[in-house]
Amino acid sequence: MNNIVFATLTSADGEDIQAPLLASSIRKFGRNLAEQPIWILVPTQDKDIHEKLSANFESLDATIIPFSCDSDDLAFPFTALVCAAAKAEMLAKNTMDLLVFIDNNSFILSEPSEFLLDEKKILGYRPVHHTLIGSEYSKSLDNFWKLIYSKLDVSEDDIFPMKTHVDGRTLRPYINSGFLVVRPERGLFQFWWDAYKEIYKEQEFQEYYQKDSLYSIFIHQAVLSSIILTKLSRDELYELPFSYNYPLHLFRESPQEYQPDNLNDMVTLRYYMDKLRNPEWLDPLPFHNPHKSWVIDKLKELISINKNRKK
Repeated sequence: MNNIVFATLTSADGEDIQAPLLASSIRKFGRNLAEQPIWILVPTQDKDIHEKLSANFESLDATIIPFSCDSDDLAFPFTALVCAAAKAEMLAKNTMDLLVFIDNNSFILSEPSEFLLDEKKILGYRPVHHTLIGSEYSKSLDNFWKLIYSKLDVSEDDIFPMKTHVDGRTLRPYINSGFLVVRPERGLFQFWWDAYKEIYKEQEFQEYYQKDSLYSIFIHQAVLSSIILTKLSRDELYELPFSYNYPLHLFRESPQEYQPDNLNDMVTLRYYMDKLRNPEWLDPLPFHNPHKSWVIDKLKELISINKNRKK
């Protein structure tokens, strides 16, 4: 088996219960991948790691990795995530064949065997869920994407059509930044971090941030998608199956053909915590035991543990 490591991001205060849920699901449902290393990356910003954080992972054999970034603005949307990806990649380089970098609002329902990429593939990915600021393939490039492509030297020859996960629109490559499998020796995440921190503060982008907050929220994803086009060939890319990174919270918004008959057939799910904290919200969805009850019970357990520590 390839050496593979899972990595995710959490906060230093120990309040996050999403990363422990993700790590627990890997150990519970990962089958042949259940015992692979799990790295929990924590942006310390010169803060001590809170003891509660360690307690959340003490039974999961997960490694907590504090890191700092050469950026003065980790409050800008997803800056910490991009930095964490580069840090994880650096640690995995020369020690791991594959790095799974997955946002902490995810959990696993069955063995994610598709993470074991064919040896010729460098990146496994899923498209974004919604179009939002994405560039529709059938339309001319808008000024935002022209600017991104110009800054990062993207060639029109490298562009190909990609269908979104939820709204079924066909876009120019626009890849979900919270669900990635890479071969760390290629340095893709370091290229992403270097490009992102160089351009996201540039004055030319400020008017877009002011016009619509979605640009500030998703510029990191636009940069990622562009870096992928410039650093990898299309035959080095692998689009993971539909059952990976399925958005539980967007089930009702999806066209009927994108609504699985049984969510338990999905391999991994994404979610919004405000919805998942309310078990009744799950009742109308085709999500069943044992996975449903396991998720609800694990969340209750984590919430209770955090409450008791505050007393």
